[in-house]
Amino acid sequence: MDAKEDNGKFKIDDALEIATFGIFHYFLILICGLLMSAIFCEIMSVNFSLPVAECDLSITSKSQYGIVSGSWFAGMILTAYLWGLLSDLYGRRNILTVTPIIGFMTAVASSFSTHYLMLAVFRFFNGICMSSAGAVVFAYLGEFLTTRNRSRSIMIASIIFGIISTAFPISAYFIINQNWKLHIEFLNIIYKPWRLFVLMCGLPSLICGIAFIFLPESPKFCFSKGQTQRSLKILNQIYFMNTRKSDFKVKDIQLEDEFIQASSNPKGVLRMMLHNTLQMLKNYPRSFWLLSIIQFGTFYVCHGLLLFFPDILHEVSQFSESSSSLQLCDVVDKVIAHKTNLSSNFIEVCVDELDISAYTYVTILQSCFLVGFLVISFTVNYIGRFPILIFIFLTTGLCGILIAFIKNATVATYLYLWLLVSGVNSNLLNTVSYDLFPTNLRSMAISTTMLFGRLGGLAGGNVASILLEKSCNWTFGIGGILLVLCGVLVIFIPNIFRRKEPV
Repeated sequence: MDAKEDNGKFKIDDALEIATFGIFHYFLILICGLLMSAIFCEIMSVNFSLPVAECDLSITSKSQYGIVSGSWFAGMILTAYLWGLLSDLYGRRNILTVTPIIGFMTAVASSFSTHYLMLAVFRFFNGICMSSAGAVVFAYLGEFLTTRNRSRSIMIASIIFGIISTAFPISAYFIINQNWKLHIEFLNIIYKPWRLFVLMCGLPSLICGIAFIFLPESPKFCFSKGQTQRSLKILNQIYFMNTRKSDFKVKDIQLEDEFIQASSNPKGVLRMMLHNTLQMLKNYPRSFWLLSIIQFGTFYVCHGLLLFFPDILHEVSQFSESSSSLQLCDVVDKVIAHKTNLSSNFIEVCVDELDISAYTYVTILQSCFLVGFLVISFTVNYIGRFPILIFIFLTTGLCGILIAFIKNATVATYLYLWLLVSGVNSNLLNTVSYDLFPTNLRSMAISTTMLFGRLGGLAGGNVASILLEKSCNWTFGIGGILLVLCGVLVIFIPNIFRRKEPV
């Protein structure tokens, strides 16, 4: 593709093409992939820790799992829209530098919690910090890329996420299943391996926050704010890093419609919030609501039901001899009845380590994510996003529905595992969002659709915490039905059948 010059000026996408794709982009993709992993680590740190921290945190029912997990999602939901707006106002890089570092501090504080409500408070503030990274990172990464390599590059960042998340349960096994204890007298707590694990899960956030200090602001963001020379300087730096040459031929950038629209936005956070929201809902209602609803359904399953995955796998392992003749929910019901009986007799049973099968299945789950991201990154430009989204939504949804009918807990566990693979679609949906919204609305639009996704995760975790104890089969049935509906809604997304030009 040859860049087109108009009166000595280049369009910014053509300028990005001239800057070439190289070492700068590889480093950028690495850091953005690590930041995606940081969000996953923060979610899973609690999922793995709660089963072995029940006695330390005074947890007596699964509904309290929902409170802890829900507080994290609440923090994300309450601030996702605001972070998107602030990044559209003041820059992507500024947000991505500060919030992950503060997020690490909240992870450290979480590791010293002595009650599940105390942990919930710290997770709430952690959710606020990670909310900014969750959506802004997609806009930031995408604005350094041309249309041809954008979807593939975002999926490659997802591959990095997949590699780290696959190694995650292995590290969890070696940390959580240790048997040491450290009594900290002035805090009056016993520091156990699960506490160290929660702290360690915050390290990727710290690394990313430091890394973003050395990365530039998005050239598209700078140009949208009228900072043409700053944008050119960034493009020049990218070109030099990629080619080791200093003959970058772009000396000016052509002003396009979306940037003219961005420069006319009103000043002030509240006025900008109202203006951009009305603009988004007026000009892109179909794209916005479809993506929001689909993200809601995706997160309801991939994050809401993920909360109980390690715990349920641990429970299935306790009934390994009879699991071949029991439904998955029969096992859950037996464990709940056993715990209720012990509680009524004032007997406290503390679990200090998870069965190895819990780590094994989570490793398999993350391997599926990794393979999925690999396959998508190499095929998305050739077959398009539509068939991938449809295949994953329909197959994972069917697995959720079948769990209620399979009378073999081990087989049902694998169906549960594939049900959670629906999360692969979330990142692919973000590449769709990027293409459907202009620069001045992009970060806020992605943040807001992700807000609906986090709301789905919050709803999924809390609904599942109730249904697992009242009507277990519906826990998975509702999730499966939602995913099938998401697959149907994908058909109506604008331009979803369009394929990118292969690189």
